[in-house]
Order: sequence, then C-alpha cells, then structure tokens
Amino acid sequence: MTLVRLDKFLKKTGLIKRRTIAQEMIDAGKVLKDGKPLKSSYQVKMNDEIEIVYINRILRFKVESTDEKKPGYSIISEVKLPRDF
Repeated sequence: MTLVRLDKFLKKTGLIKRRTIAQEMIDAGKVLKDGKPLKSSYQVKMNDEIEIVYINRILRFKVESTDEKKPGYSIISEVKLPRDF
C-alpha cells in the first residue's frame, strides 16, 4: 500500500488544478476529515472520507486508490452553496 501526500493527491486527481492552490486551500482550513482541517503533509489512506470547501460548493469524496501515478476517488456528495452577489 502506497501513501501519498494530500496536496499531491488533490492535484493528481484533478480535484484542484495546481499543487500550490491545493496547499493554500489546505492552509486556509478548506480541506477537512471528520470535521477537522488537514495539513498538506497528511498521508492519504484508502477509504478516507475527505471534504473540500470550494467557493460555491462542498465536495465530499472517498479515496479509492492511493497509487501515486493514478490516484482515484468516488464522490459521496456535492452540495451547491448559494452565491450572494
């Protein structure tokens, strides 16, 4: 079983386009597991349920593969947030 850093996982899966943006979102407390903010160095494990709080939605997913070359996930839920402009 291979482990991969959270920031690298988010970039490789395409959930976040760039690793630096992933690191910024993680540092801002926008990436959670069990309601607690994670760190960029967190080692993603199989079956982890992680939540990302974007500007307009909250995405909850389950880690299916931690393979460094081709990591995978499945979406558990996606909640659209109201936008006030």
